[in-house]
Amino acid sequence: MKISKFKEISNYKEVKDKNDVKNLLTNIQDSNENISINTEGLQEIKTSIENLPTRTDKTTIFNQKVEEDLIIMETPDDLFSIPQECKDFFNETTQLPEISQFFILSEEAKDDRCVKRKYNFDLEQPLGIRQDTYIGDPDGFVKISGDVQNQFTDITIVNDTYYKVKLRIDDDQSEISVEDGFSLTLNDIEKENEILFKRDHTISGYTLNYVIEGKLNK
Repeated sequence: MKISKFKEISNYKEVKDKNDVKNLLTNIQDSNENISINTEGLQEIKTSIENLPTRTDKTTIFNQKVEEDLIIMETPDDLFSIPQECKDFFNETTQLPEISQFFILSEEAKDDRCVKRKYNFDLEQPLGIRQDTYIGDPDGFVKISGDVQNQFTDITIVNDTYYKVKLRIDDDQSEISVEDGFSLTLNDIEKENEILFKRDHTISGYTLNYVIEGKLNK
């Protein structure tokens, strides 16, 4: 596993070219002896190479859109009016539609619960009743939908949202956090593995970017 800033993510083609050159140099031997390979030997090598299983080593970038699908109640239209006077930068914004939207809460909501909203994040989000179209699990985790073709794959999660993203692998309940502005690479992910992610307290949808790199067969 590798955690890095965006600028430290290696270019896949550059890494592949570097490894190809390194392997080629390793196979070169300094010798004054004459090297001869008969036709049968060449044919045997050719047959061995042709019988190798096919693989896919392409790199694919995915942008997966997630909708929270919460049932929203809207307040009267007069509260949606935009103030005509200009405000200072970085003051609380009134341009986000979430400012005037509220959840329909489940019966689990207690009267003494903490209530707090910051921009388009809200502590009551886990208590909101979701629509039937929601694709996540009861804990709010969504499965990565990118196509993993190889048996072994590297997956790089790029968190360029405004809040940390949590990851889970398969049924393991432990979580990995990726802070905003950082990336995380999961190495040698098997085709059968499930990678799940979520962003806490989110009122509306967001987009998670990730890169799937197919690896050589092992």
